[in-house]
Amino acid sequence: MVLRRRLWQALTRPVTMNSGITLDVVTKTAELTALHADWERLVDSMEVPSPFLSWDWSRTWWETFGRGKHMRVAVLRDAGQVVGIAPFYRATYGPVRALVPFGWPDRLTEQIEPIIPEPGRDRVNSALSEWLLKEHALGLAPGLDRSTALLFGERALRDDVYFDWRRLPPTWDELLDGLHRSMRGNIRYYPRLMERNGHKLAFRIADDVGAVRAALPKLFALHTARANAPTGERHRDRLREPSHREFLQRLASVLPKNGAMKLGLLQVDGVDVAAQLWFERNGTIFLHYSGYQPEWSRFSVAMVVTSEIIRTGVERGMRRVEFLRGSKQFKTRWNTEQRMQTDIYYVRHPLLLPMFHRVRSLRRKLRSRSYRRVGGQPATEPVAD
Repeated sequence: MVLRRRLWQALTRPVTMNSGITLDVVTKTAELTALHADWERLVDSMEVPSPFLSWDWSRTWWETFGRGKHMRVAVLRDAGQVVGIAPFYRATYGPVRALVPFGWPDRLTEQIEPIIPEPGRDRVNSALSEWLLKEHALGLAPGLDRSTALLFGERALRDDVYFDWRRLPPTWDELLDGLHRSMRGNIRYYPRLMERNGHKLAFRIADDVGAVRAALPKLFALHTARANAPTGERHRDRLREPSHREFLQRLASVLPKNGAMKLGLLQVDGVDVAAQLWFERNGTIFLHYSGYQPEWSRFSVAMVVTSEIIRTGVERGMRRVEFLRGSKQFKTRWNTEQRMQTDIYYVRHPLLLPMFHRVRSLRRKLRSRSYRRVGGQPATEPVAD
């Protein structure tokens, strides 16, 4: 027992990396709690200060998904000052142990990256990559810039991931004027079409703890309804798992207190037909999962909800909207820009890389089957003025 304790202390005590950065590893929830102030300070200094990187998100994630896992949060310091935090945990898959980040693979944490702002980011990233390769034979390090990704050399597979986003002008009319003619027309057309068909529309926002928690079951039901639609593009039901719903309900007890979590619902004739969840931080809207009743898809109710969220955001002075991971037409039609990050799947021994690549490729093929189109619904909306 004494030998085991001494070995554990040796593995977790602070070490100085080649770059001169000191790194120690947090393994307990109490130590994670003690990082709160430094964590939030670093997030506010990031290029995109995101709710997905926040201490509240990470702590809630660990409370929900951390059971049976081994926490390995890297804390990097320069001259005693915390300059970077990278929250990881050790996952076990049969005889294989891998180091993976908080948020993986829940498909709810859309932005996963080390919390390492400028200045001095290159030195801190160098120290982090050195630790990852020395201490862990297999792992995933997402959200890196290209120069950091190259530090892993021939021991890694690299995936470039694109994020669509756009700046928000001071007024809604200015935003509309900057859109393509067809998109501008559709935003105006579909609400009028529903009204011409005798329907009464209302858009409401749940933005406090009680309202968000009460509205989440409606989002879950509408998300499932979209996933089970018999025609159109097939969508996975990302919110089906009880743990995913539990996680969002826990977030709803925390984030709305400072305006960081909201839910928009479109009602037609008094019935909720579409919903979208979003998060906010530092003047940025982060659009998240949505859902709708398939029978209302011909009125593009999902687009109507998104446009209302953005319109009300512009009116409140929001400066940016993030459409998050992956680039698709329903995002790019908002005249988005793109930023790119690199996800790294690394192994300590290069000879294992081909086997790792085959396993990953097989997993992707199995997953892709659920995205095949199953009906004849048009892939894009009709153009209307």
